[in-house]
Amino acid sequence: MIIVKQKNEGKEVFMLADLVFAGGVVVAAAWIALWAVELSRAEEVRLLPRWAWALLCMFCIPTGAIAYLAVGRVWRVRRGG
Repeated sequence: MIIVKQKNEGKEVFMLADLVFAGGVVVAAAWIALWAVELSRAEEVRLLPRWAWALLCMFCIPTGAIAYLAVGRVWRVRRGG
């Protein structure tokens, strides 16, 4: 990661772009964790094999995960008790 610093009266000040970039990395990592957990816990998936969904989700962030959650995941109602 490239960190751009700007000197302001002898002090190094991180630019707002760095904070936005770091926030984007955190959001992307959380999104990857979400689909990875959902995909690993799923009993069955639709339309594609599990490995294909994993590749699609990895290389097409966030659309691959959205596609998996929308059409690939089999939604089941859990009954308590």
